Amino acid sequence: MKNRFFDKILDNRLLVILLVLLLSGAGVISLQSLAVDALPDVSPVSVTVLTEAPGIAPVEIEKQITYTIETEMNGLPGVVLIRSKTLFGLSSVTIVFRNSMDIYRARTLVMERLSESRTALPPGVSPTLGAVSTPTGNIFRYTLEGPGVDLMKLRTYQDWIVKRALLTVRGVAGVLSYGGYVKAYFVNIDPYRLLAF
Repeated sequence: MKNRFFDKILDNRLLVILLVLLLSGAGVISLQSLAVDALPDVSPVSVTVLTEAPGIAPVEIEKQITYTIETEMNGLPGVVLIRSKTLFGLSSVTIVFRNSMDIYRARTLVMERLSESRTALPPGVSPTLGAVSTPTGNIFRYTLEGPGVDLMKLRTYQDWIVKRALLTVRGVAGVLSYGGYVKAYFVNIDPYRLLAF
């Protein structure tokens, strides 16, 4: 029986070559559409709340912002752990949910609680959610440097040029800026001169 099989193959060489080419093509197509990651993401579902408070000391940020947000997030359904980090001018609170929770459902729950806690936070402080990414997805950090360039110019380049260019790259979920001086314009109104007009 084996001999008959090999005789048929040897007699139909063109058919065998076409079959091999067909199977190779199907393999290449399958390989291109296969969703395999070199580093599988085993991190839990987490939502990060970032709050910028320029000019406030870390101890005050911890008391007034970080603790308030942590307290508000307690009791959310599916919360496993709440972690926080307070730096000069920045509060970062990470809420870790159980693995079965959908990331967008978790973000919705956090946003609802944040809207309730805004009255307990200092005026002018508005917490925002971090990008939809996982700790293994935060893989690239960079600094902008230049001889003789002041920190305000570097921050302006970061916010208006570099950040916008990076957000157009496929696979980039978010770009967080930290450091430098944010350029701001203030209008000081003289009420007496205003009344004169």
